[in-house]
Amino acid sequence: MRIMKITITGDLGSGKSILRDKLVEKDGFIPYSTGVLQREYASKLGLTTLELNKYSEVHPEVDDYIDDGLRELSKSDKKYIIDSRMAWHFVVPSYKIYLAVSPMTAAERVFNSPDRGDIESYDNVNNTLIALEERVKSEYKRFKEKYNVDCSDMTNYDLIVDTTLLTPDEVYEVVSKAYNNKETGVKYKKILDKIKCIKL
Repeated sequence: MRIMKITITGDLGSGKSILRDKLVEKDGFIPYSTGVLQREYASKLGLTTLELNKYSEVHPEVDDYIDDGLRELSKSDKKYIIDSRMAWHFVVPSYKIYLAVSPMTAAERVFNSPDRGDIESYDNVNNTLIALEERVKSEYKRFKEKYNVDCSDMTNYDLIVDTTLLTPDEVYEVVSKAYNNKETGVKYKKILDKIKCIKL
C-alpha cells in the first residue's frame, strides 16, 4: 500500500520549507507546516520563536494545539507534505525525512532569509547561531519530557539528507527519488559527525 504522506523534520535552516514547497509544486502534495502555526502563535503573544519555545515549556496548551492538528492529519487519506518537528511521531504512517545542515550554514541561511519576519530576526550571524542552538535545546528537552522521544535519534527517520552542500533542486531530486522508491538511509552525508555511524 502506497504511503501518501511525507513528514519533514530536521535542523533549523536545513531547507525544510523550501523542500515542502517544491514537493507541493512538482508532485501535488498538500502543504502543512507547524512552523507557520508556531510563528502565528508567537506573533499573537508578542513573542519571538525562541521565547515561544521557553513559554511552551510551562504552557502545554501550545503543543496540545499543534499536536491535535497533526493527529487529525493521520485520519486523512489526502496527500499531505507535513513540515513539523514532531509530525514523524504523530502522523502514522508517513515517509519520515530528516534534513540536516551544518550549524554555521544554518545560521547564515536563517540570518539572510527574507521570509522569517520580525519575530525571528537577529543582529548578526553569530547571534543567529546562538539563538538556533538555544531553540533546539529547548524543543528537544520539552519533547523528551512530554513525549519521551529523542528527536536527535536518527533511527526515527526513513531518510536523512545533509543539505549543507546541496542546492534546493538537488535536495528535491534526492528526496523525490528516494520517496518514490521507498529508499531508506543517509544521503549526501558529507560532514555531519552525529550521523556517521547510523545504519538504517
